[in-house]
Amino acid sequence: SLTQDYRRAVEKLQTLTGKTYTAIHIVGGGCQDNYLNRMTAAICRLPVWAGPVEGTAIGNLVVQMIHGGEFADLTAARQCIRESFDIKEVLPQ
Repeated sequence: SLTQDYRRAVEKLQTLTGKTYTAIHIVGGGCQDNYLNRMTAAICRLPVWAGPVEGTAIGNLVVQMIHGGEFADLTAARQCIRESFDIKEVLPQ
């Protein structure tokens, strides 16, 4: 299933990078699938942050805004996104 693929991908990324990931962020249209978000959180044993739906467009815009000086850095841009869009937290159960 897709959730098993997510779990394997997180495990491989952790092995390759030596980092421990504490959440999964799902953006774009797929973030609207509440059942998939709940199953992903449960199978991966990590919280899922779902949204924003317009993830690709926002990402492109943010890169341009950072380059243009509208945001000081990526941290400031991410904060603006969190404050501007509906992003849902789904906890593992």
